[in-house]
Amino acid sequence: MTAALQRPLFISGTSRGGTNLLGQVLGANNQVTLAIDPFLPLFRQLRNAILLGCDDAEVRERFNPKSPLDDYYFSPFKLRTMKLIQGASLNVPYNLSQKRAMLDEIKPRTWQTSADLVAYLDMLPGETFSQVFSNALRMISKARNGEECQWVGFNENWAVEFFSLLAREFPDARFIIFIRDPRAAIASALRADDPSQIPLVLSFLRNWRKYLAFTAHFCQLPLFQDRLLVTTYEDLVQQPEQS
Repeated sequence: MTAALQRPLFISGTSRGGTNLLGQVLGANNQVTLAIDPFLPLFRQLRNAILLGCDDAEVRERFNPKSPLDDYYFSPFKLRTMKLIQGASLNVPYNLSQKRAMLDEIKPRTWQTSADLVAYLDMLPGETFSQVFSNALRMISKARNGEECQWVGFNENWAVEFFSLLAREFPDARFIIFIRDPRAAIASALRADDPSQIPLVLSFLRNWRKYLAFTAHFCQLPLFQDRLLVTTYEDLVQQPEQS
């Protein structure tokens, strides 16, 4: 099977939500190759390109490109930015002058969870974000010798709002949203050895709520019909065969 016939698989959840376990379980199948959490800086660049290039002058003026991905709650302005992102496509020009900054930000993150991709990161840049994400899938396949795999993709936590863009860009793609009881996820996070990895509980919960809202929304869209699986960490560990 050639790389052109491979089908993309995209997964998202929260930190400490069990997505690494899910990726390892799926990756045990020789027809699946998945990278774990390599591209969050790329999603932030995509968000910035959409909002800084939009027709809304107030958004262009007020938006802070250094801000983290938002939960979009309790702010008419943030709601506008969320709607702009949902209405966008990946056919947004990619600023090649940002290539080095992007790679410098992605590289240390990729070393932690998908170190075998580091040698192939120069494959990423393209003229549009559509090309960049297509390059990302080809990069994973090449790094993993996955040309014979049926499914190639990645998990990226905290980036669920971009599923609609990916779904429009890759009509053969499938999606998994993986949810864990936030009490368990936070308890796990609080035991992290690295203090910098311990989240603010309120921030975590607000973004977990965002995940539930987007999950409910996507489940109602024809775009995701027969393409989206919503499952939980608890089901995977308690009923692994069935799950």
